[in-house]
Amino acid sequence: MNEKELNGKKKVLAVLSGHGYWGEELVGPLQALDAAGNETEFVTPKGTKPAALPPSMDETYFDPPLGRPVTTKEMAEKVKNVEKSDRLSRPKHLSSWFPERPYFSAQMLVRELDNYYNKRDAAWADVEPYSALLLVGGSGPIVEDRKSIIRNKHVTDHCLEYDYKDGTGFPGTDFKMGPPPYPLEYIVRDATAPDGAYHGNFGREISVIVDYPFITGKSTVDSLTTGRKLVEVLENGVRRYGW
Repeated sequence: MNEKELNGKKKVLAVLSGHGYWGEELVGPLQALDAAGNETEFVTPKGTKPAALPPSMDETYFDPPLGRPVTTKEMAEKVKNVEKSDRLSRPKHLSSWFPERPYFSAQMLVRELDNYYNKRDAAWADVEPYSALLLVGGSGPIVEDRKSIIRNKHVTDHCLEYDYKDGTGFPGTDFKMGPPPYPLEYIVRDATAPDGAYHGNFGREISVIVDYPFITGKSTVDSLTTGRKLVEVLENGVRRYGW
């Protein structure tokens, strides 16, 4: 029996932005993981305590694209309770855990690359005990790579109809900008090519896709279902759902 299966529990690593996370998109999956008896640990880019975006704790917040409030009173209270607890107070420090790739213009590039890959291999060994990686929505995540990890996969995500025209970022945070520089829907459509697909499912109440090993939810309202599907993948071996 390995550490992933110890006492029937599984460990999940939740990654949160340093610029604010959307409360329900953490609480929904966390609620399902807790109920199933799994252990969740947290990591932020600088090891600082993450903060929920203020609108995700405000049941009166009016979402411009949807034209209605998006946070229920019950969910706002759940997010506030997580914020008041010490559960997120000591997250892992991602920047010190995983090394930063050296500049290609570095004077001792070969030696620095050797050191980088050695540290990266050690960091990958550290994540072996985790059965799943939970990426929590919010402000700040930007993904850059030369090859998409969701190539040929089916996923859902924040659709074009949900994008703000301006004011991305929220009061009470240090992250504010205009409209998204490139809509997430377009990024994901490109990233799933050539044989995968993006499923926006605009107009459907719930949009959750399982294309193992990925479980994706479109927006806040999908968080509880996303959490339940994550548990089903971990416990029952579900490999496909929603498409």
